[in-house]
Amino acid sequence: MATAEVRLTQLSHGAGCACKLPAGSLREVLAALPAFEAADLIVGHTGLDDAAVWRISDELAVVQTIDFFTPLVDDPYTFGRIAATNAFSDIYAMGGRPAFALNVVAFPKTLPMELLGEILRGGADVARAAGAVVAGGHSIDDPEPKYGMAVTGFVHPAEVWTNGGGREGDVLVLTKPIGTGIVTTAVKRGTPDPEVVDAAVASMTTLNAEAAEIVRSARPHCRSRARGARRRSRPGRTWARGRRSSARRPPRRRPRAPRRGRRAAPRPARRGRAARAATPRG
Repeated sequence: MATAEVRLTQLSHGAGCACKLPAGSLREVLAALPAFEAADLIVGHTGLDDAAVWRISDELAVVQTIDFFTPLVDDPYTFGRIAATNAFSDIYAMGGRPAFALNVVAFPKTLPMELLGEILRGGADVARAAGAVVAGGHSIDDPEPKYGMAVTGFVHPAEVWTNGGGREGDVLVLTKPIGTGIVTTAVKRGTPDPEVVDAAVASMTTLNAEAAEIVRSARPHCRSRARGARRRSRPGRTWARGRRSSARRPPRRRPRAPRRGRRAAPRPARRGRAARAATPRG
């Protein structure tokens, strides 16, 4: 089978983050499990944050995450880059800096191994761009391809970001356009506009390193990362749940991926006081 003949999106039942289990269902399952507590566990699963954080010393904490999903584009190299960028975003979203990663692979033995090589090459290039190394990984035979990374980073214990610190009057800032989930659904259905797809891919393969540095200088009260199909709802909802408050979204101020035949244009900077709630995303 020639690699050019394989459409990765046709081998999965959904696209990317749309394959994730609903948060409500997971919450019910986790509620029935024993709670783990430790003096050095700074962030666990109870707050639905993007990664776990463990204190090593008064000056250093380790940030650990794992993230993988099914193909949302057909090009294997691009899929690898998108999946890896998504995993690294968890580290940036916690205020950390990535150090190393492990590949997480599910791949059918019936497909050409060259496809898997391209996926891994995409992930390796993202890790290199993030200043991290790929130290190994794990793979299984699976008829539905999946790829991602377990990423480890470091952060000062006093500089950890969570999604539960929002305050009344905070402004929600999106660091990337929304709408990529709609674009990847079009890719799976075989009806994408090339210009729109290129814009979405450029966004999904851009590391949040620079955005995180900007957010770090603003000293945000909280942050969360938006995920694929949930990108329209998750950040404000998660922040509001952490504060038992509510979030309101102005209807025409959200940056979006360009529509068919329409180029993306930068919006004018918002005047007024600085935003304190931020949303790095990959």
